[in-house]
Amino acid sequence: MSRGLRLILGVGLSTLCLRFGCFAVPHFSAMSLSINDFEAVVQRAITHRDGGDLKAAVAGFDAAVAIRDGDPAVFVQRGITYGQLGQFDAAIADFDRAIALAPDDPWVWSNRAIACGLMGQFDAAIDSFGKAIALDP
Repeated sequence: MSRGLRLILGVGLSTLCLRFGCFAVPHFSAMSLSINDFEAVVQRAITHRDGGDLKAAVAGFDAAVAIRDGDPAVFVQRGITYGQLGQFDAAIADFDRAIALAPDDPWVWSNRAIACGLMGQFDAAIDSFGKAIALDP
């Protein structure tokens, strides 16, 4: 693919993502778990994010990582939240940590691609989307 076509695709991707907030955020139903439970901590952070309190959401995901640092879903969730805050470097770092833990998960790769596109890293965005599509055609 030519550099010009990559640039056009990247600008289009960035414009759409900024306009429609297209970070892929899965919806989880409410859970009734004890306050110390890992899942409850994650759910509370998601609830903060869904309510628009992004800083509290990041703090919640930080607490979840402190409890269980080997769960790729927590890094994806925190990466999505960083992306919504416009902190794309932190988002990509979290997506990269999730990829290290779950390299065959297309959801992780597609979120990384969106963050890269929004940062103007169009080659990296296209490469990440390509990996997501290869994993889940």
